[in-house]
Amino acid sequence: MTLRNKNFWKKKTLYQRLFSGLGVRFAVLMGMVLVLALLLVIWLNWQNQQQQIHDNLRDKGQLLGHFVSMISPEAIYSYDFTLLNEFTKEISLHKDVIYSLVVDTQGWALTSFVDENNPLIQSIKQTDNTATVKTITQKLQGRDDVIHMVFPIIDDEHLGEVWVGISTGRSTELLKQAALEQLWLYLLLVLCISTGVLLIFRFKVLNPVHDLMDAAERVGAGHFDTPVNNRNDDEFGALAGSFNFMMQTLQENINELHNSVNEKQQALLQASEQNWINEGLRLFVESIHGDLNLKALGQKSIENLSQRLQVNHLNFYLSLGSDLQLLATLDEHADAHSYAPLDSTPLLQSLFNSKQIQCANQQAPLLKHSRIVYYSHACYVPILLQDQVTGLLEFGFNLEPEMIEMDFIEHCANHLAISIYAIQQQEQTQQALQVTQEKTHLLEQKGEELRMAMLETERATKAKSIFLANMSHELRTPLNAILGFSEMLSEDLEDMGIDADMVSDVNKIHHAGKNLLNLVNDVLDISKIESGRMDVYVEKIDLLNLLQELISTVSPLVQKNHCELQLKYPDDIGEFWADLTKVRQILLNLLSNAIKFGEHGTVNISIYHLPNEDTFEFHVEDEGIGISEEQVDKLFQSFTQADASTTRKYGGTGLGLTICKQFVEMMGGKIWVETELGKGSCFIVRLPARVKAVSHQGQENTHTHKALTNKNIQPIKEHGVVLVVDDDHEIRTLLSEHLEKLGYHPVTAASGKDALSMVHKLKPDAITLDVMMPEMDGWTLLSQLKADPDLRHIPVIMVSIIEDKAKGYALGATDYLLKPVRREQLAVILKKYSADPPAQVLLLEDDEVTRGMMVQLLEKIDCEVITAENGKIGLQRLQTYQPDVILLDLMMPEMSGFEFVSLLRKHPDWHHIPVVVLTAKDLSPEEHQMLSGCTEAIYQKGDYQRLDLLAQLQSYLT
Repeated sequence: MTLRNKNFWKKKTLYQRLFSGLGVRFAVLMGMVLVLALLLVIWLNWQNQQQQIHDNLRDKGQLLGHFVSMISPEAIYSYDFTLLNEFTKEISLHKDVIYSLVVDTQGWALTSFVDENNPLIQSIKQTDNTATVKTITQKLQGRDDVIHMVFPIIDDEHLGEVWVGISTGRSTELLKQAALEQLWLYLLLVLCISTGVLLIFRFKVLNPVHDLMDAAERVGAGHFDTPVNNRNDDEFGALAGSFNFMMQTLQENINELHNSVNEKQQALLQASEQNWINEGLRLFVESIHGDLNLKALGQKSIENLSQRLQVNHLNFYLSLGSDLQLLATLDEHADAHSYAPLDSTPLLQSLFNSKQIQCANQQAPLLKHSRIVYYSHACYVPILLQDQVTGLLEFGFNLEPEMIEMDFIEHCANHLAISIYAIQQQEQTQQALQVTQEKTHLLEQKGEELRMAMLETERATKAKSIFLANMSHELRTPLNAILGFSEMLSEDLEDMGIDADMVSDVNKIHHAGKNLLNLVNDVLDISKIESGRMDVYVEKIDLLNLLQELISTVSPLVQKNHCELQLKYPDDIGEFWADLTKVRQILLNLLSNAIKFGEHGTVNISIYHLPNEDTFEFHVEDEGIGISEEQVDKLFQSFTQADASTTRKYGGTGLGLTICKQFVEMMGGKIWVETELGKGSCFIVRLPARVKAVSHQGQENTHTHKALTNKNIQPIKEHGVVLVVDDDHEIRTLLSEHLEKLGYHPVTAASGKDALSMVHKLKPDAITLDVMMPEMDGWTLLSQLKADPDLRHIPVIMVSIIEDKAKGYALGATDYLLKPVRREQLAVILKKYSADPPAQVLLLEDDEVTRGMMVQLLEKIDCEVITAENGKIGLQRLQTYQPDVILLDLMMPEMSGFEFVSLLRKHPDWHHIPVVVLTAKDLSPEEHQMLSGCTEAIYQKGDYQRLDLLAQLQSYLT
């Protein structure tokens, strides 16, 4: 409520204030509710009383009708209706009865009565003057205000009926009058109640509200010191207390707001000053930014400061040891090269000692200029860098400078110190750069000389590599013939039964040739390693097969030196991917050395898989002479042995360990020795579980032995034709004799051109191809063969002294052999392309890891493996495939191995298939007895030897 409305309210009379506004509305609303409630009560009472009247009249009529029906039979029998007329008249005395009749069975009225004064009957006669009592009675039947009742007259038989009609009009009128009287009484009561409620509402509700309205007006006018006086204990008292608390809180908030406004104004003033400083610093820094010298820096800085500040005098001095040099000034007539000694005035001494801004009155300039400048206040600002005075600013003001101006000057002095330092450093850098350029020119001259020397070194290295390659070629070519013919000659002499001494001499020739070949191979390997042409071919290595092969290779040396060889490896050896040739050569060198230096002792070779580091470790340990600490440093040097005496006693070139070290490092590994003089040595090789394949170009080598599984290569028929292509007659003769003994028909060609012609004519089953041939080399011939659709399916086996497998496989070669070629090597290669189909093995194993390991093991013996995860899937596989042998696990989901064997033996087409059980289950005697009649062999997982299992499978497959 506004102040105007408030004054208007105060001018109202007591009557107007009582009977207007919210109180009246509340009283009227309450009165209306009470009136509605009373009307509802009256209506319900009306309905109830009307029903009671109706019931009373009906009861009265029933009493009269029953009485007349009881006395009527006697009057009807005697035809004396006097008594009936008397009873009819008696009935008419009742004011509510308007008609009564006694009729016989024919419908004739024996006696009747009609109330002629009743308005209902009068209205009927007005419309029909001839209406009889019966007609009037029939017309009144069915009206709501007439109760018509019929009573039968029965005395052993039906004699007639008594009709009685009772009107409810008179009773209804009486009820209406009573209801109106009751309504007025109730309305008077409602009026009294509403007036009382209005008065109570006014004094108990509206007065406190008006007090709160007055308080709100005072709060709106800004007066918070007058509280609301209401000491009631009801909600209005609590509201008044809350209102007083609100006024107190508003007063406190307004006080805080005033304080906050004052603080904001102060902060705004400080921010404005800071903005003035920041804007000035921005302009100042922009003016001194850029490629400036000290003179330009001084001039731009005083120009900017003089524009920003109202100064009469401004000098910029630069500190030069014990003097100050005038760098820039506002005085155009000042001497720019003026100097002032630091000890010339006490002021200067005080400035350089305190290193703080100092101000004074009526000060003359530090340096004498050509004209006099008057100012009342002087300020001297030292320019500090790392607590050292590098310059000085001298200001002259007519008025005392403000604090904001002094803050701005101090910030500018800090920026000037940094700029002076940067310019001085730049000048020093330029001087140093000039010196550096001179030295760089000299280094470029030296670098050119070094580059020429490196080119000469590369030429020499390349020439050495070419020489070693040519030398090894010239040596290996005749050695190939020596080894081949000596091996053949030894076999022929044994077959002919010649003297054993002659056979021994031939074997000695063969052994000497192998030693010489090993030396040539070592020299060639060293040459390739030094020239960076050694490749790393990565494939999955079966370490157990590799170790068995190494043991077989060194067994003659073990027997000769009376050593005992022990092999140790974990049950779960894991997967190992590396260069098989290099790993074999490393281990073979270490084993040979251990056996050679460990006579009459035990040589241990151990394999450790380190899953955490994803590496493998190979330990080769002997009980030999050991190595001293001084000799260990020489072990891995080329053409060097630990002791000259060992060379005389044990022989050797000193290249073996060098090549081992180089091979290990090429594969990303590490080799070292743990030894004790007189007690033996242990050489340790650590290699990654997955070696990275690298070609001699430094790229990853992807040309592994993928060509061996090429399905487009045709199989070699039994006693098939093999074309031998080589320019060396002795090599052709040697390979031909090897092939004849293996059961093939060899055909030879001395050049690539002749070979190409013969291939088109003969269509051989396989081709052995030399690389280094005149006119057309092996690479060119191989490319032409693989480019011809009619010839590309023929297996091509590269035979050369050049180890370039990557190129051979890339061009389509199926295999790559290095000369000299042994008959066993040739037999293994040709067997891979034989026409015999591979044996089929059904493998039932639910464990994925074990299943994968068994597949790899079986594929190594040229088996085609069909797998199933349980017995149910195995039976489905048998519907399509008929394997040669079944390898069965017992513990499988859905259908176990026992159920599978039982169903297998009941089937007529499958019961003959051999079954080999491979299980981790400990079988009971009953299970053993049950399986013994259904399977060929039972192997316990973890206890069997792989070679035994393979041998057993081979026996079933053959």
